[in-house]
Parts: sequence; C-alpha cells; structure tokens
Amino acid sequence: MPWLNTDIYTPLQIALVLISTIGWVGTYIGVIVHARKYKFVEMPFFIACGNLIWEGLYSTIYAQHINLGLLFVWGTRAWFVLDIYIFWLLLKDGDKQIQTPIIRQYYKPILAILLVIWFFIIYAIAETGLDNIPFMVMVQPIGRLGGFSAYMLNFGISMLYIIQYLQRYQELEFSKATAWLKWFGTACVTVFFFLADSKNYVLLTLATLVFVLDISYIVLLYRLRRKAQQ
Repeated sequence: MPWLNTDIYTPLQIALVLISTIGWVGTYIGVIVHARKYKFVEMPFFIACGNLIWEGLYSTIYAQHINLGLLFVWGTRAWFVLDIYIFWLLLKDGDKQIQTPIIRQYYKPILAILLVIWFFIIYAIAETGLDNIPFMVMVQPIGRLGGFSAYMLNFGISMLYIIQYLQRYQELEFSKATAWLKWFGTACVTVFFFLADSKNYVLLTLATLVFVLDISYIVLLYRLRRKAQQ
C-alpha cells in the first residue's frame, strides 16, 4: 500500500482527510490534557467505549480497508493509542463524575459490557457493507473507510457533549480548544464524503447533523459560560 493513494482519490480528497486526521489527533490530545488538568474526562463514557472499539478494529482487522494510503492507517493507529489512554483515564477517574448512584456503583462492569456491545455493532456494520465507499457499490467498493459507523459514534459524541454541558457547565470547566478541533476535523472529512460518496444519504445526513450539533456546542460554550460568570 502506498503512503498516499492518488490513483483513486484526488489530491483535494486526500488533503481533506489528512487535515481531519490531524484535527482528531489534536482533539484527543485536548481531551487528555484537559482531563489531567481538571480530573474530568469530557468524552462521555458511553461513546468513548465505541470509539475505542472502532479505532481498534480499523487500525488492525480492517486496516486494509483504509485504502487512502498507509499514512492514514497509521493515523488511525495514533487515534487508537490516544483513545487507550483516554479510556484508562475513564477507568481511573470516570466514576467520580457520574451523577446517577447505581451507574456509579456498577461503572466498570458497565464499561466492559459497552465494549462488547460496541464490538458487535461496529463489526456487523463493517461486515454487511454499510461502511463501504461508495455505498451504492456493494459488491466491489473502492474502499471501506468506516464512515457510517464513525458518524454514528460522532453523532453520539456531539449530542452527549451538549447534554453534558447543559447539565454541568456551572460547576465544571469545558475545553474550547477541543470543541473547535473536533468541529474542524469532522467538517473536513464531511466535505470529503460529500465529494467521494455523494449518494450515501444516510451518512451525509448524519454528517450534516453532526456539523450543526458541533457549531451549537461551540456557541453554548461561549454564551452560557459567559452568562454563568456574570
């Protein structure tokens, strides 16, 4: 596999995914730095389990499906390594930020169950061809980039971030840098999918919703926090 697959993808498409990859590396580093500083892991544990499984599968079993080039395979592996550390932080401190007593009591078994559930969900999506690109070419796709399952997780992150922020913005510090990096990294790969898989209406609908949610979260970060300080 070449480092960059310019035989199938245009330079613009490769540049968009490369910027997105870097943006998400920055997002994960932002989550880690913020968690170490404030002892609070912003990424909701329900989706963090899914993220870990997605990156584990697409950096190992399904690495050959990422036919954008070897550079992007190693980018996915970098995400996986960073996500392992985020998951460790969740194991170490995550139960302290749970407000529901019964969930706090069974926090670690719940994490283990979620890992198993997400494994079967993402494995099933990949094996049935829902992550193929282009989606309409089910028999001989040009790639299997994990787009649908990734945006399903991304939608969950974006939605739960907003809910979490609305519940706890007056008592906890949330990272603006992480919010901007997530929005930017996701927006770039969204443009890529609009170019490369324009008939995958389910994926593009999810991508559009994630874009709107990410913008909404950034607006809330500035508006509500300023109001709380006043």
